[in-house]
Amino acid sequence: NIDVQIVESIDPNGPFGAKEAGEGSLSGFPGALVNAIADAMGVRVTELPVTPDRLMAAIEAYEKERAA
Repeated sequence: NIDVQIVESIDPNGPFGAKEAGEGSLSGFPGALVNAIADAMGVRVTELPVTPDRLMAAIEAYEKERAA
């Protein structure tokens, strides 16, 4: 048998004593996103957040560089 118990503790650095609940697992997402865009589109976006305007600017810069 497994006896499950809840142990409450307060984090002095968190808001209202709260702790992180899993947001740390999202830390790799931005890099994965821009790498997926680079793989799919052939251009690398170097600023976050990735917006349509930034993506179009990266595509236009790539095309201009390629044409030169």
